[in-house]
Amino acid sequence: MNETYYILPSYVEGVVWAILEREWLVHNFNTDKKDEIYNPCNYLHNAEFMDTKYTLILDLNIYQFGYVVVNC
Repeated sequence: MNETYYILPSYVEGVVWAILEREWLVHNFNTDKKDEIYNPCNYLHNAEFMDTKYTLILDLNIYQFGYVVVNC
C-alpha cells in the first residue's frame, strides 16, 4: 500500500480533540475504528484517490456551546 502525506495546520489536533470529546460528528464513514472518522487525512485520501465527495452540514446549535479553546 502506498503512503500519502498531508501537511495540516498545527492546531488541527486541538480541533479534532474538541470535536471527538463532544461527539459532534455524525457520519457515514465506512470504518470499524471510531477514531478514524476524526482524522482529516482519511477524508483527504478518500477525496483524492477514491473519488469520494463529502458535504459538511453545520447545525447552528453548535454555537450554543460558546468558545472552543484550542492550544496551538
